[in-house]
Amino acid sequence: MIITYYWPPAGGGGVQRWVKFAKYLHLYGWEPIIYTVANGDYPILDNTLERELPEGMTVLKTPIREPYELYRTFTGKKQNQKLDANFLSQGKKLTWKDRIAVWVRGNFFIPDARMWWIKPSISYLKQYLTEHSIDAMISTGPPHTCHLIALGVQKFASIPWLVDYRDPWTQIDYFQDLNLTFLAKFRHLSLEKKVLQSCDRVITVGKTMALDLQQILPVKTAVITNGYDEEDAPKDRSDLSSKFSITYIGTMNDARNPYGFWKAIAELKAERHDVMTNIVINLVGKPEEVVRKSVTEYGLDDVVHFAGY
Repeated sequence: MIITYYWPPAGGGGVQRWVKFAKYLHLYGWEPIIYTVANGDYPILDNTLERELPEGMTVLKTPIREPYELYRTFTGKKQNQKLDANFLSQGKKLTWKDRIAVWVRGNFFIPDARMWWIKPSISYLKQYLTEHSIDAMISTGPPHTCHLIALGVQKFASIPWLVDYRDPWTQIDYFQDLNLTFLAKFRHLSLEKKVLQSCDRVITVGKTMALDLQQILPVKTAVITNGYDEEDAPKDRSDLSSKFSITYIGTMNDARNPYGFWKAIAELKAERHDVMTNIVINLVGKPEEVVRKSVTEYGLDDVVHFAGY
């Protein structure tokens, strides 16, 4: 059983990771059962990923109550406006209403805004497991609500449990921007420790994240990086660009905005350096508006290509 919030029709790297795992797990003797939400508030939609799913795969869905409708109303945003999960990371770029929302989010919605899905999910899965047997359980986060669902399941069903960290929890780059009270911070940390203590193995997408987790608890970790599906690779790879390309793939927010890099490229451009005649910088994914503004401020609109999702 794979417990995940992000699942088609949602798009994004986190969805691709587990859609692809589910696609190929059956080749190794495992049949995935997906547990996910019926009405997720997804920032990106990608219906093409549904074609990747093995025919007849069991996908269990339950509804979720999310606070983002209240957030949109309070901040004056349109109800159909998509929200990035990392909107909290914009820090000083937030309005005063956003700052209040961030404080409420960090101190009252623990571990995250999907916390109202925990108890109903545990109740649903408890009933499901009285009628069906599973051999192993995987929870993938963020949202780390998924890990707390798995923790609740493990209390009544002794099932081997793998925790997949696609991004950190208390070690995420914007954790300090949540303006947490002492009690809230303690709650976040204690819940993460409980998850790490209770699971059988932790999977991370990178070596650094695995090493960082050792600062919390000496847990058993395995690194399975994000990769690519050979079936998706073009058969003809001869059409290569003659440009020298620098490519960033993923989310780029305020905390990850490479100001030093933009400054360096701008200086090379001002010097009319030879490298500037043959360079292109690709940003693939959904960078925040602050990144676009930086590119414009440094005069690099003709160098930086926003490829989109």
